[in-house]
Amino acid sequence: MSDRNDYVDRRTVLKGIGAGAAALTLGVGGSRRAQGQATRPPKRVIFFYGGSGALPDLWQPRGGDTDWALNDLHAPLAAHRDRLSFVGNLHMLSSESDPTPPSNAHVAGGTHAMTAAHRVTADRAGARSIDQAIASALVARGDVTRLPSLEVQAADWPHAEGLPVYSGPGDQLPFLWNPAEVYDRLFPDGPVDPGTLDRRPEQRSRVLEFARQRFGRLEGARLGPDARGRLGAHAAEVESLRARMAAAGGGRELNVPDRSLVASLPDFEWESSRETKATYWQTTARVNTELVVAALHADVTRVVTYYVHDAPGPLCPYDGSYYRPGDFGSLDIHDLTHKVNDDGAPLAGEPRAREVIRQQHLRTYEVLGQLLDQLAEAVEPDGSRLIDHTLVVFCSQIANGSHTLEGLPWFTAGDCQGAIRTGRWLQSGERRGHGDLFQTVARALEVDVGSFGSEASREIPGLLA
Repeated sequence: MSDRNDYVDRRTVLKGIGAGAAALTLGVGGSRRAQGQATRPPKRVIFFYGGSGALPDLWQPRGGDTDWALNDLHAPLAAHRDRLSFVGNLHMLSSESDPTPPSNAHVAGGTHAMTAAHRVTADRAGARSIDQAIASALVARGDVTRLPSLEVQAADWPHAEGLPVYSGPGDQLPFLWNPAEVYDRLFPDGPVDPGTLDRRPEQRSRVLEFARQRFGRLEGARLGPDARGRLGAHAAEVESLRARMAAAGGGRELNVPDRSLVASLPDFEWESSRETKATYWQTTARVNTELVVAALHADVTRVVTYYVHDAPGPLCPYDGSYYRPGDFGSLDIHDLTHKVNDDGAPLAGEPRAREVIRQQHLRTYEVLGQLLDQLAEAVEPDGSRLIDHTLVVFCSQIANGSHTLEGLPWFTAGDCQGAIRTGRWLQSGERRGHGDLFQTVARALEVDVGSFGSEASREIPGLLA
């Protein structure tokens, strides 16, 4: 074939492929502009409630606002370093002005942690929590999902007390623990049979594969700059369409996992050994993490509170063994936490005792790392990742085992479609109330929760993009 005829043939193919890509775009979601508006994934939020905070000297990043390194406890999050933003000098200021004394030190933080509001009784919060405020705002503006919110926990036994989520003053909400119950709550009908779905995406996929083969034949051909530019643009368009269709399949219903994920789990028994209960912690952390991601990916809900309780002693090794009650003269690992987590505590300078608590905190951050990994792996219909549209907020009932509510080790992960400035370590001499972080989160999600909490909350400077 002559050069002239070869050029005409390539030009004809380019024109045909371009028209095919445009037609496929129209077939998937209307005009390109309308498609972008209609198929942009929704924003989601996960409040990752991490129990007893962190060892103070092991969580704060090292360095400046943008030039910083992760500290010891956040090693499991290293792959997501640039997705994180830490907020320094954050305190539960609302607790300092609360006129109702708490029934105990844990309740002091637990009632304020997600409400930032004064208590109505010694052990009940006085307002709805931030997750419920966001869920209500989403419903009010028409963003309705089958479940407005999801509350789930990972623990060595099903906790019913000290839970941080409230639908209103004094109205504490329960958390699901058993992965089988979580699955049935999220996916009562189970996975969808792909054979019942619309076959048009499959047909379009075949057309896309034909187009990709044509591009392959042209890669080595002699093309002018303009033709090569058009070829690259069309190739990118076709690849984007292919990724969207592969991810979307017949719709988000294909993101529902099979029930075999939870079918073989053992029944919980209160009389189980410490070692068996440790496996409960591991199992609920692993499976419920997958179910949280699946719930968002299938758009069953857009608001999740995931309470990961402190890991039990058999999961906290030191000196080649693991903690047992009585070690270091402590009653249990909770008692040991109090004896380690403060500069003036009796075991603060005992490296082996500190290692037990360090390992316990690491287990929490390992679960968070797994959650972020799975959010980053889940592909959205537009070819982006689930983590690109999700804001994860690490929070806790106390700052550390001394029950202090100052210097909270809280941070965020994910930019929530560019709404949050990531890779930040925001340090300030101003004492900030934790309601400020919740106000900032609501703004990132584009919802209005008013002035949240008992203190006058405002957005945190430098955290919003």
